[in-house]
Amino acid sequence: MLTTIDQDEFHAQLFSPKKESKEAAIGQLTACFFIFPDKVAAWNDLLLLTNDEDSAIGRRAAQALGFAYAYMPNKKKAWEDIHRICKHKEYPVRQGIVKAIRLAFVHIPDKKVAWKTLLKLVHDKNRFVREDAVRALKLTYSYFPDINVVWDEFVRLSKNKDFNIQWISVGALGDVYAHVPDKEAAWNTYLKIIYYPGSVIGSVALHTLGKFFAYIPDKESAWSTILTLSSHHESAIRALIAYNIGCVYRHVPDKAIAWNVLLNLSNDPDSDVRDKLVESLGKIYPDIPDKEAAWNILLTLANDPDYFVKMRTADALGKIFSHIPDKEAAWDTLLTLSSVPDYFVKTSTADALGKIFSHIPDKEAAWDTLLTLSCDSDSRVRERAVLALGNVYSDIPNKKRAWDTILKSTNDPDSRIQMRALHSLGMIFADIPDKEIAWNTLLTLSHDPDLNVRIGVVQTLGKIYAHAPETGVAWNTLKKFSKDKNGHVRIEALHAIRSAYPFLVNKELAKETILQLTQDIDPTVRIFAFHTAGTISIQIACDLDNDNLFRSELENAMRFFEQSYQESELLSEQEKMDKNPAQICYPLYKAFYAVTFQKKTLNETVEKFILEAQNAIIRSDAREQLIIIIEKLANALTEVEGLHIHDPTLNTRLSACSQYCSEAEALIESVENERPYAAGIMRKGAQIVRRDIDEINAEIYAQAEEICQLTRKKSPPIKELGVDIHRLVKQIKENNDVKNVTRETIQGINDKISLIPPSVLQPELGKAIKALLSIIQDSIVKEDHQQIRNSLDELKQLILKVDSHIDELEHTILARFDKTEQKIIGGIISELSKTDKQITNDIFVALEEQKLSQKDLTELKQIVKKTNEILIEIKNDVHENQQGFSDRIEQFIELQNNPADYAVKHQILVSIPILPFVSYNVTVGSPAVKLRTLWEGVKGIWKKLPKSHPENFMYNDYANSP
Repeated sequence: MLTTIDQDEFHAQLFSPKKESKEAAIGQLTACFFIFPDKVAAWNDLLLLTNDEDSAIGRRAAQALGFAYAYMPNKKKAWEDIHRICKHKEYPVRQGIVKAIRLAFVHIPDKKVAWKTLLKLVHDKNRFVREDAVRALKLTYSYFPDINVVWDEFVRLSKNKDFNIQWISVGALGDVYAHVPDKEAAWNTYLKIIYYPGSVIGSVALHTLGKFFAYIPDKESAWSTILTLSSHHESAIRALIAYNIGCVYRHVPDKAIAWNVLLNLSNDPDSDVRDKLVESLGKIYPDIPDKEAAWNILLTLANDPDYFVKMRTADALGKIFSHIPDKEAAWDTLLTLSSVPDYFVKTSTADALGKIFSHIPDKEAAWDTLLTLSCDSDSRVRERAVLALGNVYSDIPNKKRAWDTILKSTNDPDSRIQMRALHSLGMIFADIPDKEIAWNTLLTLSHDPDLNVRIGVVQTLGKIYAHAPETGVAWNTLKKFSKDKNGHVRIEALHAIRSAYPFLVNKELAKETILQLTQDIDPTVRIFAFHTAGTISIQIACDLDNDNLFRSELENAMRFFEQSYQESELLSEQEKMDKNPAQICYPLYKAFYAVTFQKKTLNETVEKFILEAQNAIIRSDAREQLIIIIEKLANALTEVEGLHIHDPTLNTRLSACSQYCSEAEALIESVENERPYAAGIMRKGAQIVRRDIDEINAEIYAQAEEICQLTRKKSPPIKELGVDIHRLVKQIKENNDVKNVTRETIQGINDKISLIPPSVLQPELGKAIKALLSIIQDSIVKEDHQQIRNSLDELKQLILKVDSHIDELEHTILARFDKTEQKIIGGIISELSKTDKQITNDIFVALEEQKLSQKDLTELKQIVKKTNEILIEIKNDVHENQQGFSDRIEQFIELQNNPADYAVKHQILVSIPILPFVSYNVTVGSPAVKLRTLWEGVKGIWKKLPKSHPENFMYNDYANSP
């Protein structure tokens, strides 16, 4: 790949008198503009060329401006240049600048101005410019900030006097509908277009309906429209209805009625209607409940007098054969169709045989039928039959005869049959006994001057490279084809290198060959070269275990796909449909990347990318499956996004995301044979998504554990709050009726908060906790994940504050004791309730300040004495069951006995905290009653303390509490 540019040489080539030199220079400049040292000079050269005397050169130069725009340092100035060319006198140049705007649109800062510019060009005096401008609007609308404006503009353009503009605009409405906020109003507008009087544009609208039927909120209305039009007097409308039912069947509210409509249309007098009906049956047969009735319709239409209906029936049989209950009858039908004297019917039959051979009960008869078709007088039938032989080779009873037929066909006078024979040779090469003959045949034909034969050889080389007897010769042959004079052969060489890449010894040389072709003079070759470079990066990413390296290589792939996508913007619409492999890869992998690595923007990005990919799909079940995989992974992440322990749907949503992941993994298996590397990438993505979900799951339970730990050493009502949260998590894990259980538990938490007296939970904190729980509940409904997380953080901080001043009381109480006493009493104090800590401290203060009467002091001495007696009494009883509690009693008794000369007041200080602590743990029997009576005695003394006492602020709260 070029890393430096001789800009003077390019300048000279751009202004050469030879048209071919100018075209080549513009092509190379477009491909490697990003490495031009002086981009402004290169840009100005392109501007000058837009005024070339040959307007075709001017058009190409104008198109190239769109590709170069992304790399221009001053985009405002570059946009002014583009805008000025919109008024160029030559219409081909204006066509080119329309495509330039389309290509550059994503990079243009003021997209509203760019959009308005395209709208003005819709009214250009030249119809080609007008149509290109509408197409540009259709392809860039997703980048426009106001989707309602987009919808309104396309509605207006659907009434344009130019039929092609109407056609494109109605098609665009089908794409835009999924993004419109007010879908009901949009549907009502679209319905008017379907019934638009005096115009065939209604037929176009009807044809597009199937694309967005799933997004229509009022499906009854949409379905009613289809039902009404199914009996329309115009056969073309009925044919569209037959086609649409195949598109919308799975979303139809009443499938029984849908089936009756299909049944009626199967007897339609117009063959086009019956043709579309068979096509729809081929799509929806697996979902039809009454398969026998559907099969009877197909059986009837297989005998239809119209050959096109017969052909469509053969196609349908190839798709649904495995689902048909009576395979004998299905095979007999296909056998009958193989002898119909019509090229279309026979080729469709040969194609069907290639797909369903393994399911056919009579393989000998099927093999004879294929052999007969391979000898048909029509070369087009022989071509398909030979291709089918390669598909079914492993199931054919007589493999030698099959191989002889394929080998003979490689020398057929018709080069297209030679090409198909070579294709079959590539499919069966690993199973051919005599590979030398096959290899020599391939090498001999690699020198054939015929284009079809060379294409067949290079395609086959890519398939068999891993089994080639001479890999060095195989690589040199591929390298030679990469320089073939024909662009189609060079494209096939790219495909072959991509297929052979895993088995190449010198992979760097292969990458260099691919990158060289990204600068090819043929824009189509460049498109496929960039795409191939992207698929190689995908292959490399599949083998990477490190997430960061995997992500980096995936980003490389996306850059190549983007360049391929941008190159294709310079093609005509039809060429773009045929020659744009990145049309699906680019949005597909963007969606995958967003799901896997851009979770913060998941909702804004994935839906758009998936819709882009869906709109780009052309006849590929595997690609549709890949999109479904991404949707399921996105759904899995959406289910767990912002989840937390208070979510009443937690278990249901975690179960759902696990199901989404499992379904995605099953789909990955189903596409692995056809798309192995895409499946590999999806598998890695699924692993990353699963791991992310597991981390979210673990985080939720860690939050519960953290809150439980925070409340463990606090007063009992607050401790219970933490226990309730922990219990909630357990219920989520174990209970099937999670919605009701969690709702009840959360309500229970709120109820308990209401019952906690102000002495334990300050009123302002209680109100704040309830408010936060309310915010969290609202945030769950609104899916405001950031607010949920913020509220949870605040809740944790409030829990930390609940007993903060009580912790200060603990410090005050413990300060009265020495280190040995603190070690024992500290553990006891920390277990006390907020109220009991306050009572203990108030008694301590009254003792120290001599505010207790002699009577109360004497009573306290008696309480301490009786407490010690009870502790000695119960010590042995609790020893076996409550080891920790027993140890603390033991330590306390030793503390009381040593030193023996404790002052009376200090003995009271040491004993008071143990009384409520023991009463928490001894709840039955005579000792429990005695302990409660003793503690009531302490509280009675406490209540008599003067109310003006500064520490007695909780007296009224406690006295009035239950």
